[in-house]
Amino acid sequence: MAGTNKELKDACDKQVAWISDSVHAFIVRKLRESYGEKFFELGVKNKEIKKRAYEKSLDDPAGPKPLETYLDIVELKKIAEASENWPLFKESLSIKLDSQPKGLAKYVAWLDQFNEVRKIYAHPFGRTYSEDDVDLLKFLEAELRQRLI
Repeated sequence: MAGTNKELKDACDKQVAWISDSVHAFIVRKLRESYGEKFFELGVKNKEIKKRAYEKSLDDPAGPKPLETYLDIVELKKIAEASENWPLFKESLSIKLDSQPKGLAKYVAWLDQFNEVRKIYAHPFGRTYSEDDVDLLKFLEAELRQRLI
């Protein structure tokens, strides 16, 4: 990506927003397709995730929204990789990074790395995207545009 630092930051911010929104929407859609109307209750087994979503809904100044609205990337990863849900997401969200060994059952470390990069977008003061961050975002966007259909 050539251009000014502001252009680079804006392009990376746009990629982060697209990846976050696309992964969130994809996971919710797949859960809804698999579990129906009660997808949150049936597809989210982790009680802590349910509890945090409910608490966030109570604190929402605009009023409560559906609980899936309040899930963050780390929680979405936990939901997707849960044994009962992994078959729904294996083909789409198992993305091997070059740094990972071959033969793992799940390649979801990219979500953790992405979450670290996402923090630059969410809390930008004094932070900039590194060349590795730019490369990761470019790679993930290309992979996800093919997989999240």
